Parts: sequence; structure tokens; C-alpha cells
Amino acid sequence: MHGVSDDGIGFIGSYVTGSAQSGFAGHGFIAYQRPQEDGEIGLAYCQPTQANSTGQAGALRALGSVTAVDNQLVLEASQIPAMAFGLLISSPLQGFVSQPGGSQGNLCLGGPIGRFNSIASQANSAGVLIQKTDLTQMPTPLAPAVVMVGQTWNYQVWFRDNNPAATSNFTNGVTVSFQ
Repeated sequence: MHGVSDDGIGFIGSYVTGSAQSGFAGHGFIAYQRPQEDGEIGLAYCQPTQANSTGQAGALRALGSVTAVDNQLVLEASQIPAMAFGLLISSPLQGFVSQPGGSQGNLCLGGPIGRFNSIASQANSAGVLIQKTDLTQMPTPLAPAVVMVGQTWNYQVWFRDNNPAATSNFTNGVTVSFQ
């Protein structure tokens, strides 16, 4: 997995979800290419994000392969509170909702949003949450989808925080175009 350890906290995604408000489909963000580490794929977007209780903004990156048939995609959230619970969410569309539901962060996905919801993942003591995915079971509101060549999927982690009271926050978004 290109330097991704199997001892990280994570689970294979399942499906079901919710759907974003229809009013923001079509809004986009310009992704930027930052220097990538070995095995890192995709582009970060929706930056800067709101600082969380660590004083830093949660950061998401994608690792693995952009070749869909390889079925190798791991998403790693870092700079989030130690032991915080989080959910990986995904959509084929980008969007923007400022502080949804009272969150301190911003939702950067649009359209039909899938939620990897077997159980919430938990960050480790260093504030890192690792989510393994199954590209043959990408969550959508209706049923799991198979990621196909030529598709682009967007990801974000929604996590619990205490800043200073109980709330939630989001990482940046990551977009991956599969070949």
C-alpha cells in the first residue's frame, strides 16, 4: 500500500447515507497540488479549514492507487483531536455548506453524499484516523456503487470536537480521479 501501515485504525466501508441540500450542487473549488509524499494521490481542496481544539485544521490525504481495478484507496485524516470519533463521507460532487448543523467546519461535498457507516472510526492518540475503502462498495444514498474508470470521487472526514463545547468539524476535501 505504498507505505500505509495496516496497524492504523480503520474499517472497510459500507453504505447508506444522507443527501446534501440540492442548492449547492455545481459549486466547485480549485484544487491545488501540494508536494505529495510517496504513495499519495488526489488533490486537496476546500482550504483552509477551520482550526479544531488542537489549534490546527484537520488534514485529509489519499494514499494508494488511482487505478480503479487495483482497489487500493486509504484515506488518512491527521491533526484532529486524539481519540476523536469520525466518519468518512464521499460524493462524486463537490459543494459547500458553511457550518452545517452547528458544526465549526464546512461541508465540502455536494449532491448525493455517502457515509461509511459500519461504525464511526476513532483517531489514535496522535490524532490520526485511517480509513480503508473498498472501491467495489462505495457508499451512496441508495446502494453501494462500484468506482469506474474515468470517475472522480471526493472525500472528507467529519469528526467530533470540543472547542470549547461539544461540536463537530471537518477536514479539507480530497478529490481523486480514477483511471
